[in-house]
Amino acid sequence: MKSVVGLCIALVLLTSCRTSTEESWVSLMDQAYWKGYLMDDIPAHWVFQEGELLCKEVENKPQIDLITKASFGNFILELKWNIMPKGNSGIFYHIIEDQTYTAPYQTAPEYQLIDEINFLTPLNDWQKSAANYAMHPPKKSNLFKGAGQWNSTRIVYDHGRVQHWLNGELVVEFNEKSDLWTTLRASGKWKDYPGYKKSSKGPIGLQDHGVGIRFKDIRIKSLD
Repeated sequence: MKSVVGLCIALVLLTSCRTSTEESWVSLMDQAYWKGYLMDDIPAHWVFQEGELLCKEVENKPQIDLITKASFGNFILELKWNIMPKGNSGIFYHIIEDQTYTAPYQTAPEYQLIDEINFLTPLNDWQKSAANYAMHPPKKSNLFKGAGQWNSTRIVYDHGRVQHWLNGELVVEFNEKSDLWTTLRASGKWKDYPGYKKSSKGPIGLQDHGVGIRFKDIRIKSLD
């Protein structure tokens, strides 16, 4: 466990103005960086143990997503994830945390995490792992290693230019300022969500979709 002083220094790095130090990677593998959406603390079923962050599968529990206390604009995020069979989850960014909304997915883009091999129902391409959910499908399939295996993710957000990487390969690339993005935003699922992608800065989030998932080696680098 990091010391209180060390945690305070790291949290300042996440929220203060740009310096040469802030350009380095910051590990998010500590509960001090996280809380539940619309909560002050971490929900009991999200647990840090033995170098991993676990979202435990608990019967009849409310599904509460985990978000960072700090907000990020332009960034590179890297992590590893290991999902249970038939599981579904995601990584959010630029979340709007407000009582107007009940969950991050209503406002934030989602890098999809899913057991696309054994999922209960057939999946559209825009639902598969590494997709920009309901917007941009991955351009290459069969990169997901399977439930129970560690998969690696990299997300780059740089002034509206976005990259999704899965297990070392670039599979999604788009520009939020493009006509295509605007058309997809206005014609698909998100047309019914007026708060979707209204912010260019906000917390990072990890989705609790009712099935267990594990994360490790979560780190972020600010590009601001």
